[in-house]
Amino acid sequence: MAAKGWKELVWSSDHDRTSLSRAAGRGTLARLSPGLYTSAVTDAPADVVRRNLHTIVAHELPGAVIADRSARHGGEPIDGELYVVHRRDRPLVLPGMTILPRRGPSGLDRDIPLAGGLFIASEARTLLESLQRPGGRRLSRDEVEGWIDELCASGGGRRLNSIRDLARTIAPELRGDAALDTLDALISAAVQTGDARVVTNERRRSAH
Repeated sequence: MAAKGWKELVWSSDHDRTSLSRAAGRGTLARLSPGLYTSAVTDAPADVVRRNLHTIVAHELPGAVIADRSARHGGEPIDGELYVVHRRDRPLVLPGMTILPRRGPSGLDRDIPLAGGLFIASEARTLLESLQRPGGRRLSRDEVEGWIDELCASGGGRRLNSIRDLARTIAPELRGDAALDTLDALISAAVQTGDARVVTNERRRSAH
C-alpha cells in the first residue's frame, strides 16, 4: 500500500533530495534503485517493480523497444530479464528484474506502441532479428521455425504473407537482407506444406 502523500513510484529527479531522505528515514519511502523510490513500503520490492515494469522502463529508457524473446512473449520478462532495444549501454538492475538493452533501430513500422512511449517489436521484426543472430536473447532457428508453424496454424497463409510483406519493408533498416531470404524460404515452406521445418530438413538431407 502506498504511503499517504506519495505516489507509488517516486523519482529523485522530481523531488527535493532532503525531503526524500527524510521520508526514507521515516520509512515512508523505500529505495528501489538509484534515483527511484516507492511508497509501497509494505510490499515486496520485486512485486512493486513487476506491476510497474513498463512505467519504469519508459522513464529510464525512453522510446525503448521491447524485443527478442520478450517480444515473442507479449512484452513480458523471461526469467527475470526484459530484453529491449535502446541506446543505453548498461543493464538496469531492479529488485527481481534486470532490463537488458542492446543497440538497434527505434520503433519501426508496425512495432506496437505502448503507454509511455514504449514499443513492442512486431512479429516480422522479431523473426528477422532472430534469424540475423539466432540464440541467446533472440530466438534459436528451431524456435523461429516453430513460431512460423504456429502462425500458419492460427492465421494461415494470409497472416504469414502479411508478415513477409512487412519484413521486406523493414529489412533494409535492420540490414537484414540475408535474414529476409531465410525468412522468405521458411514462410514459403509453411504456406505450401504447413511446416517451416521442411526447409531445414531438406538442407540437412542434401548435406548427406
